[in-house]
Amino acid sequence: MLRLILSHIPDDFNPGTDIAAGAWCFMCRPKDFVYWGRLNFLDDPGESGLDRREILQQCVDFGERLLPEIARRLNAVNETQYSIHFWRRMTDWWLISLLQIMFLAQHKSLALKIAYGHLPLSVELLPYNIPWDFACTRDFNNRAVKRVEFFSWMLSRFIEASPGDAWCTRYRQDSESLSSTTSASKIGQIKEWVREQVWRLRVRMYPRCVGVYGLRGWRALLVSLTLSAKPPVKRSIHLNSAEERARVQPVVQSNQIIHVLDEKSVIELAWQVMPATFKCLGSIPSARWKYRPGSVRVVGPTICTMDMVKYAVAQAREAGEIIIGSQHGAGYGDTMQSIVHFVEFNLDGFITWGWRSHPFCKANFIPLPSPLLSRRSHCGRSEELLFIGASAPLVRQAWDNWPETRGIFNYLFFKETFLIALGEKLIEKVLYRPQLGEGNLNELPFLQARFPNLRILDVLPEKRLYSSRLVILDNPSTMLSISLAANVPTICFWKPVDWEMTDEANMLYGRLNTAGILHSDPASAARKVQEIWPDVQGWWASENVQAARREWCREHAYSSPHWLWIWIRTLWQLELVEEPV
Repeated sequence: MLRLILSHIPDDFNPGTDIAAGAWCFMCRPKDFVYWGRLNFLDDPGESGLDRREILQQCVDFGERLLPEIARRLNAVNETQYSIHFWRRMTDWWLISLLQIMFLAQHKSLALKIAYGHLPLSVELLPYNIPWDFACTRDFNNRAVKRVEFFSWMLSRFIEASPGDAWCTRYRQDSESLSSTTSASKIGQIKEWVREQVWRLRVRMYPRCVGVYGLRGWRALLVSLTLSAKPPVKRSIHLNSAEERARVQPVVQSNQIIHVLDEKSVIELAWQVMPATFKCLGSIPSARWKYRPGSVRVVGPTICTMDMVKYAVAQAREAGEIIIGSQHGAGYGDTMQSIVHFVEFNLDGFITWGWRSHPFCKANFIPLPSPLLSRRSHCGRSEELLFIGASAPLVRQAWDNWPETRGIFNYLFFKETFLIALGEKLIEKVLYRPQLGEGNLNELPFLQARFPNLRILDVLPEKRLYSSRLVILDNPSTMLSISLAANVPTICFWKPVDWEMTDEANMLYGRLNTAGILHSDPASAARKVQEIWPDVQGWWASENVQAARREWCREHAYSSPHWLWIWIRTLWQLELVEEPV
């Protein structure tokens, strides 16, 4: 009987009789990418013509419909009476991420049913009662958002509710082994414990400046002391639900985005995979913060996934404090829509890396030089050509600004095209840094089979970035901001259609293209490298190249040697957080 595989393909997988539900099924077979990377998988939502902004907006709107019942249950189990604003701050990242996973699983299940529902397929579902036991939001983000098993489990729930007419469904019997694979490893638990202890120390050492990228040690302590000495501002913002949601403009009037399952079933699924910390707030380490109405705190992206910070910030907002978020990387001011727009922009203010407005998001944006980008500059002591590759996530639950599955495959073939066009002499100079990790395709077997002499960098790219002769990027990630802010000679290539940018950002990227920094074709980028290699610094120092770089940095990579003074002055003079216009 034909089989439909939902999780990792088994050892006896036969392409003649078996159907893989998606590319994630082959995560365990990176060496076979030459074969399966050219298969025609069913389209992802973006490839089917669905609008990312609309889907994300509807996930947020549906989450707002579920939040009152979730808040009621959480108050009951914790014996508390916190407001819905408190529980929104605690659950926002988890709930929006979960609803995106549900939507993508629903989309895939319906696509499979349309394509193969008439075939007599044997479908092995993952059982409902797998004990996921997510300890906290970070644990959920690491083991659910990035794991094949969780998406396969969620896909099983939608196929279970609406299977194909000719399908024969059954459940896997090895639930105990599945339970063990979904638990965090002992090493992972130790690393998480150490990480928690470090953050607990930071949260208590400089409580008014927590988690800002590039800002730690005595500098973070100085900013924290400045905010502690600062008199309370005259008014703190407490937005009601409708006002808070209005900060991100809706695309359409949303309907219930999850329609295969009813609302009660969605809530029950959410309750089963909810982080344990939500159901037992007493298990979250105390930040030991003292709250003052009208006082200001600055937080970094820990506001998204670190429950210790989320809990402390939620209490601070309940007490009338003003919370200001801060940008930590790419994907904030230049992308059309992202989950961070709904989580971090909904704070009372948001510190950016230069940009002052967003076409689809209302917030109190505060442009300041980035501490992360202001630390280093290019020294160019080596002859290395540092190539930093894009991530290749095949498990796509957090549907942000990233290429679809077919686009990810294309980027891997783009790397091959670029290296071939570069030529053997320059390949010897290349030091390649892959972006491996949970949920990412391991591209090394594919590349090393074609380029046996390709050197691989196994440390953080910043270790070699500032001394490299030239940097190559195939994606508009945070490394682009770091490289251009440090004035490191850089050449990029990617397909603009794969990255949904704002009109303002596209204009700036267009000027990088005109200057020869950005290319839409890997072979064109390779030819540019060959052209400038004899005098990279001379090309990079030319006026048109530097003008394009400076203009881009003013908006998306603002840095300054005097950044600390600018931060202290701006935050001290911040007398009032105005309502967004």
